[in-house]
Amino acid sequence: MTLSDINPVGTPKYNTIGFLKIRNGKLYTCNGGEWDREKPATIQVYDIDGNTWTTYDDKGIAEKYGIIYKDMLCLDIDPKNDNHVMAGSQSGLYEFLDGKLDCYQNSDSFKTKGLSFLYFLGMPIFGTDLHWIFNMELALLFFSALLLFFAIRAWTADDLTAALASIILFAQPTVLFQFRSMSVEPLYIFLSALSLWILRWAFDKNTIRHWILCALVLGFFAQTRQETVFCFLAFLVVAFPKILDKKDGKAPAFFVTLSLFSIPILITISYFQGYGFQGGAYSAHGHFLENLKNNWEVMTRPLSGDGILA
Repeated sequence: MTLSDINPVGTPKYNTIGFLKIRNGKLYTCNGGEWDREKPATIQVYDIDGNTWTTYDDKGIAEKYGIIYKDMLCLDIDPKNDNHVMAGSQSGLYEFLDGKLDCYQNSDSFKTKGLSFLYFLGMPIFGTDLHWIFNMELALLFFSALLLFFAIRAWTADDLTAALASIILFAQPTVLFQFRSMSVEPLYIFLSALSLWILRWAFDKNTIRHWILCALVLGFFAQTRQETVFCFLAFLVVAFPKILDKKDGKAPAFFVTLSLFSIPILITISYFQGYGFQGGAYSAHGHFLENLKNNWEVMTRPLSGDGILA
């Protein structure tokens, strides 16, 4: 037996090892211990069969992402891929693939792309740690509930009906979860309530200016989800008697504004690479009418007796 038989090829870069996990002949290690020891965050893997150490890439992570990259407390390994590791440190959760930080995920979903755009708008003002998202969505929950109350009250003139409707909607676990999950759905709910209230305002005032404002809000509302385009029919049924009550510019102004600000979502429906009813990840695109038809069929599919889509 020689010295090379005893010592592994390469040695651990750091000796601050406090968390261990074995998976498929490999020993995965990280700092462990307390979250405020201020030790360089590190993940090191010992291949028992190959008798080698591998240190995960940790160069420039703190500088690149503007974070405190220290004290890697724990980790876990993807049961389907030993090279896919998730690790938690004092500053958050990290994803590694083949030993390199892999925090960038590309998604075909327009909602995930829209969410990152909202982050981009807010980060120069509120910071890059993104904790402000939770506070903002909590505030949005309050304003959405309040706005829905006033919107329903404007249409019904009944405080009790408006209050009950708002309480029932915002007491739903799914709604509460969306407002605490860094999702774009809260914006969808907020804009839906705003659209309902603005429609009533335009309905009462019945001027070109108010109908243009209503169309603007509906146009932005349409950008939150592809399915929102189909909501336009409900608003148009209410709007038609008012915008067509006399020969003036209300109807042209309303429809031109609504059409102009709906172009992005119409393009998305036509060419979006997403789920099957929107064209499919591997389907041919550019079939606008076909995608509209498929989208409508999925949304109107009946439920079975136990409440599951048929």
